[in-house]
Amino acid sequence: MIKKFFTIFCVALLAMTSCIREEALNTECDIETCTLPEAITPEWKSGDDSNAYELEDPETQQKVTIYPIDFQVRQGVDRTALAPTFTITEGATVEPASGTVRDFTIPQFYKVTSEDRCWSRVYCISVVELNKPLPEHDNAPDHFSFDHARMNKTSGSEGSIFTVFYDTNPFTDADFQWSSGNSGFALTGVAKSYKDYPTLQSDYGFEGKCLQLTTRETGSFGAMVNMPIAAGNLFLGSFDVSNALSNSLKATRFGMTWSKVPVRVSGHFKYKSGDTFYELDKTAPGKMKEVPGKRDLFNIVAVFYEYSDDMPSLDGTNYMDPSMDAYRKSVCMFGRIDAAQRFETDQWTDFEVILEPRDGMKIDPVKLAEHKYKFALVFTSSIHGDTFSGAPGSTLWIDEVTVEYADMNPKME
Repeated sequence: MIKKFFTIFCVALLAMTSCIREEALNTECDIETCTLPEAITPEWKSGDDSNAYELEDPETQQKVTIYPIDFQVRQGVDRTALAPTFTITEGATVEPASGTVRDFTIPQFYKVTSEDRCWSRVYCISVVELNKPLPEHDNAPDHFSFDHARMNKTSGSEGSIFTVFYDTNPFTDADFQWSSGNSGFALTGVAKSYKDYPTLQSDYGFEGKCLQLTTRETGSFGAMVNMPIAAGNLFLGSFDVSNALSNSLKATRFGMTWSKVPVRVSGHFKYKSGDTFYELDKTAPGKMKEVPGKRDLFNIVAVFYEYSDDMPSLDGTNYMDPSMDAYRKSVCMFGRIDAAQRFETDQWTDFEVILEPRDGMKIDPVKLAEHKYKFALVFTSSIHGDTFSGAPGSTLWIDEVTVEYADMNPKME
């Protein structure tokens, strides 16, 4: 009897033990931050992967997705012995290791492997020397034509491919990328091609091609996360797609380092409101409540602000809200298109945005020279898109935008 009981006990114990599984190992394999002290902008943070591209592995003849990390250094910096450092996802490993000294006169590749050893990513870190000395005002372009766009190289269906705008800085001859919410919209699965995205390029500009922003419905997935509408948008800054669903306003980080003080933005626009305006209503079917008779409006906003380690960027929650601490403490110049210019027209029409200095906020020319200020220029097809309200189909076309700058006279110091 005792032997029989012991046998049953062992079998039960074995069964219980087999049900206790080890905690799953991490499958992520990302470089989260990369720091190069010699670079003009020394830190890179992971976010939008829309600039990934594919290369063929010469050994396996298979295509490998490459995730680029780009730095710029001033003329004369020795690129033959640089040691970028980075943080990676928990449990992952990287080869070569963080802090390894390498020759960056050519791009260098890094492979990050997940903790469970089943997944990996290949990053390419490039360090480019500016091909001309940095002038006093080295990174403040004064014209945007929206003629330059490419398709992101994210692997997957045709519906995962979308438009990415970029421009070339005339002072440095280096490309920089505009940001949009396209990578977040891709998560909804609504798009069947790049033409279905909120932000794309049109062939029918004021001159050549232009920017086209269209407010879209996000389908059942968007409704499920209380984001039934996505306004078309384009802005100077970055978009953290990893936070797109949990907090899309925080994911939108406005501003790029700028070395001139903008005082006026002008250009050309056309606008057509969608037929039916909806506001977010979590109790309504599809989370969309119709607002009869209301027409949609577009918006253009320009913000010049001081950033810090404690407040590296303004975001969708505070970039134009004077009640927020981040706005009050950092914004030096602010402007948005006035109500008289927000109207529907099928003809190319001039617009202007005047940036006004905020009372009590002074611009420090030393900090300006040290790249301690950022400029955010934001275009959107629905003025209430940040609350997921608007009229699907509302479309804003923008072209040939010019930025005018102030002289740093004693009044600005």
